[in-house]
Amino acid sequence: MGLLNGKGGARLSKDTAQDGTASKRTLLRKEKRGGKAQVPLTKKKKILRVVYITVTVIAALIVVAFVASSIFIDQPVVPDNTRRPIASGSVDDTGESPGRLSADRKDNVWTFLVVGRDTGGGGNTDTMMLVTYDIPNQKLNVMSLPRDTLVNVSATGAASKKLNAVYNSAPSYGEEKIDFLAEHVANLVGYPPDFTIVIEWEAVGELVDAIGGVYFDVPLDMNYEDYTQDLYIHVNKGYQYVDGDKAMQIIRYRYNSTSTGKLYGGYPEGDIGRIQTQQDFLKVVIESCLQFKNVTKINELAKIFSEQVETTLTINNLAWFGKEAIMNGLSMENVAFYTMPNTTKYLYNSAGTGISYVLVNVDEMLSLVNESFNPYKEDIQRGELDILYLDSSNQIAATSGVLQDSGINSRLRVTASSTTKSSTSSGSTSTSTASPSPSPTQTEEESGQSTAPQTGTGSSSSGGTSSAGSSGSQTTPPSTAPETSTPAASTAPETTTPATTAPETATPTPSTPTPAPVEPDSGAGMLPED
Repeated sequence: MGLLNGKGGARLSKDTAQDGTASKRTLLRKEKRGGKAQVPLTKKKKILRVVYITVTVIAALIVVAFVASSIFIDQPVVPDNTRRPIASGSVDDTGESPGRLSADRKDNVWTFLVVGRDTGGGGNTDTMMLVTYDIPNQKLNVMSLPRDTLVNVSATGAASKKLNAVYNSAPSYGEEKIDFLAEHVANLVGYPPDFTIVIEWEAVGELVDAIGGVYFDVPLDMNYEDYTQDLYIHVNKGYQYVDGDKAMQIIRYRYNSTSTGKLYGGYPEGDIGRIQTQQDFLKVVIESCLQFKNVTKINELAKIFSEQVETTLTINNLAWFGKEAIMNGLSMENVAFYTMPNTTKYLYNSAGTGISYVLVNVDEMLSLVNESFNPYKEDIQRGELDILYLDSSNQIAATSGVLQDSGINSRLRVTASSTTKSSTSSGSTSTSTASPSPSPTQTEEESGQSTAPQTGTGSSSSGGTSSAGSSGSQTTPPSTAPETSTPAASTAPETTTPATTAPETATPTPSTPTPAPVEPDSGAGMLPED
């Protein structure tokens, strides 16, 4: 039936043919519906339809995101720097030192050198950690390397022989800073790390803020101010919420200071105590990062690293490691922290001034590396190390057989015995007392100076095959230091740190304050680099 149009004429409906009958399209539509009219959707069906469409769209977005992340995430390759000598002085038929190649590697086991650099305190690398990540077994092992570790360098300055000075002294040797440090770490463990990561303190704060902060039990009251570094540390002892700013204060803290800049207190164990706190804090941060709620933040965390960290890893590599850890279930039960097996010893210069050094316990170190850090299928041998230690006659010797500073034994020597402390695996300690050693005075490291290396190839050391693991039990008869030496500001015991995992709880603070270290002569307010 036609309808009237606006001009009085008839207009055919869409469902009406020219002859007034139903159109073919209408008949076909009615056939398909069985001759029944279309029933409108109920409210419930409309809601279900919307939900279905929404779920479909979300699923599509997830697929797109997965494809995009697969493109963004990139598995790294083993670097070419994994070749290392088997033993000092040995050569193969090509005239080169034999070495371990990447083919000798364990499958998907990666190593890293992680360095925390204190830009405000002169740029020394005060936090150094060797990390091994075993992806198939989802195990992460971290070994802290004490900043005062004595290393085999040709520089004659007392402070220049410490591991934390290697980074800044590299230009004197014509080397890149991080490469030179990685080389000396390789001397300690027998292989170069695959990747290096240099972190500025600001990056730690950003990382903690990105994961929403953490809760941490601060082991002691921390109060230190240094306007020259714009460094202000004020953190109370106890369990508390820690944001990024407070995190940086905790990991940088070493001593307290008065309003006049006098230093006092600090960790009773010195740098070893600081390392313990840093390890405990990193455990909390890693545990938070591994929570599934942070899986969506992998790219954000990788971006922080790429912008605030100098590393040989790409942002794609960082994202890949993050994905492997979170998606494959790396748990805190499989994250272990260690401190390099060591003995803290005071060595004396010609003026009788005592300087604190950390000596590697070679046999314990070798055992720890092969058990928990070695990325190779074969064990690392003693001849692959270049570590300074005290031989049976209390002379400084090198496991490589060559002292880079041929005159080191005329400048540094053991002239007083001290206290030996050993720890059990549960963290308990037993102490036997000999005679106290004087505290160190300012060295060129404290004033930001460095001594240029000696020229030459070094000299053969005596006792090159002696075990450094026994040096912790060796003492010399007590002797009186020359009158020019600095009076003892505190009792500085020789301490021996075994190869044990760090205890889960922070080190308790003693009720009596620790005597103040000697204040530096220059650079007042600076964190002392003793």
